[in-house]
Amino acid sequence: MVASNRSFDKWTKTCGSERRMGALLDRLTHHVGILDMNGESYRLANSTARKQR
Repeated sequence: MVASNRSFDKWTKTCGSERRMGALLDRLTHHVGILDMNGESYRLANSTARKQR
């Protein structure tokens, strides 16, 4: 399982090059399902609440 809060088009900043990122995504997505979850982040809300206390 791979989880990220970035869209695929922004992964090149993490991986370094578009070719490398394309190869990685090709291998990751060959036989998988992708869940695109748009909504509020539970971790971010929890972290923000802890900082406010």
